[in-house]
Amino acid sequence: MARHVGIMGGTFNPIHIGHLIVAQEALVRYDFDMVYFIPNQIPPHRQLDPELAGGEDRYIMVNLATATNPRFLASRMEIDHRGVSYTLETVKTIKEKHPSMDVTFITGVDSILKDRWCGFDELLGFLKYFVCATRPGFDENLLEKRLDSYELGHRGRVALLKIPGVDISSTLIRRRVKEGKPIKYMVTGEVESFIYKKHLYMGD
Repeated sequence: MARHVGIMGGTFNPIHIGHLIVAQEALVRYDFDMVYFIPNQIPPHRQLDPELAGGEDRYIMVNLATATNPRFLASRMEIDHRGVSYTLETVKTIKEKHPSMDVTFITGVDSILKDRWCGFDELLGFLKYFVCATRPGFDENLLEKRLDSYELGHRGRVALLKIPGVDISSTLIRRRVKEGKPIKYMVTGEVESFIYKKHLYMGD
C-alpha cells in the first residue's frame, strides 16, 4: 500500500499542462508514491457556474491527461458522490480507509486567496502537508495575510511549492475556446480533441 500520496483536487475545467507540471513537481519534491487527481462534482464556490462542464466530461479529460504517467491516477471519488464536494470530507474518507497513509493535498495558491475553505484547520490536521503551488511573480505576503484570517493550529503544515514560469489557467483556456483561438500545448492533445469533439466551452 502507498505510504504517502498526493491529492490534487479541483474542478479541472479543463485540466491543463499547468496542473500536470504542478503535480510532477510535487511528486518529486515530496516523494509521493502516487498523485491522485480528484475532480469535484459540484464545487461549493461555483455551484451555479454556467461555464462548468459536466462532472463526467471533466473526469474523462483528467483520465486522458494523466494516462501516460504511471504515478498519476484519476479518481471518481467526488464525481460519484453527486453532491457538493468538500475537501475536508474527501480527505477524512481517505484517512478512515487508510489511517496509516500520509496524505498531502496540492492546490494552486489562487484557490486559497479567492475561496473560503470549509473547516480549514480541521483539514490541515488530517494532512502531512497542504501544498500551495505559486504562480510566477507571486507575492508570498498575500498568502501570509490570508492565513492570518484563519485561526490555525496547524499552520505549519501549509507549504509553498514554487513552480517554473508556466502561467496557464483553465479560465484562459475556456476563453480562448470561446473566442476560437488555439489551445494547442496548453492542454494535452487528447484533452484538446475531447474539448472540440464535445463542443465544450464554446458558448452559444
